[in-house]
Amino acid sequence: MDNFSKNLLEKNDVLNILLLLSISKLILNVPANIVLEVSSGTIINLFFIFIIGFFILKILLKLFNIFKAQDIFDISFYLGGNVLKSITLILFLSMIIFSISITIIDFSHILQIIYFEEFSIFYILLFFLTRTSYL
Repeated sequence: MDNFSKNLLEKNDVLNILLLLSISKLILNVPANIVLEVSSGTIINLFFIFIIGFFILKILLKLFNIFKAQDIFDISFYLGGNVLKSITLILFLSMIIFSISITIIDFSHILQIIYFEEFSIFYILLFFLTRTSYL
């Protein structure tokens, strides 16, 4: 056995790491007002999200086993042509834009609560957006 094959993570290891990261992100990012409003329903909702995410991840792992050395866009092109590839690209871009905007808004709210209580959230967001547009 060479060094390269010793250092590779197995499929189950990667699956467990991804599940651990997603579960911790779900639990830590649940807003307190949702927990107060629906109490035990929050845990059930997290459980359903976990199950759905687990099955989507299993489907993706099966597809990646079939199509070795190809990414999700190559697989979508093989399955549905340019139409499915375009839909996949739009979904990924919208997911990235949504994630970035939620992260910036959350971070701005935290800054407003801790440091800038007298400033409007609009000005803090404007600062981040002008700074990121120059990068």
